[in-house]
Amino acid sequence: MPNFHYLPTLSRALTSWTGLRGYVQEHVERILTERAARLGQPLPTPPPEPGLLPSELNFDIYAYICGLNEMVSGVRERLSGFGWHRKQIVFERYD
Repeated sequence: MPNFHYLPTLSRALTSWTGLRGYVQEHVERILTERAARLGQPLPTPPPEPGLLPSELNFDIYAYICGLNEMVSGVRERLSGFGWHRKQIVFERYD
């Protein structure tokens, strides 16, 4: 899937880990800023028209977040701060 990006991030990684390190919340702004620059889009993203029905919402990007409540809540807050609609953010909490 060419538009699917999986970014596993470990806060307590071994030295052999080659993926993202630290807390997911710390990477959100950089990822969104780089994407917006690449696509020539503004940040924060303009909100969808208030009169649209949920079935009419059409987003070009979604986030799926899973993990502990503190991380999930932090990422959701950051995405919301960039203008993301709640329908774009899918999450699972494990605590």
